[in-house]
Amino acid sequence: MRLLMCLLASFVLIAAPVHAVDSTLPRGVVSEMPAEGPAVECEQGYMVPYTETLPGTDVQIEMVPVPGGVFTFGSSTEDDERGELELDAVQVELPPFWIAKHELTWEAYWPYMKLNDDFVKLQSIKNRLSSTNAAEAAAVKKAVENSPAIAEAIEQEVTYVDGVTAPTPLYDPGTTYEFGEDPKLPAATMTPYAAKQFTKWLGKTTGMQYRLPTEAEWEYAARAGSTGAYPEGVTADNLDEYAWYDDSSDWTTHEVGQLKANAWGLHDMLGNVAELVIDEYDEDLERPEADVLSWQQAVNWATSNEARVCRGGFYDSTAEDCRVTSRFYSDDSMWKAGDPNSPLSPWWYTDYPTTGVGMRIVRSLKPLPPEILARFWEFESDEIRQDVESRIAGGKGRGKLGPANPNLTKAQQELESDEVKSLLDGGQ
Repeated sequence: MRLLMCLLASFVLIAAPVHAVDSTLPRGVVSEMPAEGPAVECEQGYMVPYTETLPGTDVQIEMVPVPGGVFTFGSSTEDDERGELELDAVQVELPPFWIAKHELTWEAYWPYMKLNDDFVKLQSIKNRLSSTNAAEAAAVKKAVENSPAIAEAIEQEVTYVDGVTAPTPLYDPGTTYEFGEDPKLPAATMTPYAAKQFTKWLGKTTGMQYRLPTEAEWEYAARAGSTGAYPEGVTADNLDEYAWYDDSSDWTTHEVGQLKANAWGLHDMLGNVAELVIDEYDEDLERPEADVLSWQQAVNWATSNEARVCRGGFYDSTAEDCRVTSRFYSDDSMWKAGDPNSPLSPWWYTDYPTTGVGMRIVRSLKPLPPEILARFWEFESDEIRQDVESRIAGGKGRGKLGPANPNLTKAQQELESDEVKSLLDGGQ
């Protein structure tokens, strides 16, 4: 109870105002306590909500501050309603972070998907600079001279560390878009690797360390101060006011943000789509011996692209499977059963229940050191690396590697100029 009261004291939820930006403070931090709206006290001042505009678009992701604290992660072995995959309860201390107010939508994921086409265009321009056709080479050179961001992009020797991979075009859009292509629907069927690469692309182009949440961060945010099986004020009887699940969803996903938010202003933490976290499932998981685990001690870092934990339940889940402690995990052999590729796609799932598996992003208040951030952004294993590298090296539209930095957006805008479009159209 003492912890809950402290959290409520540091996190007051009212209609979010617009905050003055101080360039000397981290993004989303203000120096003075706002007169209204959610705020979390921190060393630099107060964490407040902010919006991130996706590069090159007017699409925004609303980020909500979450106070740090100690909480009970998992469920008691004496809980009769406990699911067989739920974690044994442990105490975990988390530092403050921001989390997206909504599940990631298609309108936010499409710009990442579009990278495949744009990387193809950049490579085409680079190749044609050395054309044996003198007139063509001269025209390309002139266009590049007038497009400094394109020039930078094609001159850069991109590696998997400083670049980002773009997903292949969808093999079967009918599966991924089973419930339509409404921009406000939650994006789904991306693999854990693709989800990580999305956060890397967004992070590298905005300069912010966006990433997937740890399993502990996800549960803490979903609880919003609650110590029960559901967020504060939510029960199995009124779950349909907060979650799209099997009794309320009509077995389809819904636009994000249509139902009530939890006490910290987060929508759809339960139901709609289950959300990928960074942790790997391990039925024989052993925790470090400590009264209170640090956030890093609580993470079960992945060593493969399989058995990734999914949280929150989805449109086809029962009320019991929408408990804040409920969990299931990915299964490549089942979730990619319809994938005709060999090796199987590193970026896309093809089978049920992945139309109900999506993601939500977070950002730590304190920047992560490079070696930790890499665990959220890069390959988990040599096997995944080899799969991705073999596809990209083989060409034929099987994924692309390209630059990831703030100037990428400028290069994409230059690709839309009349001069460059005319050049590219003429070479097709």
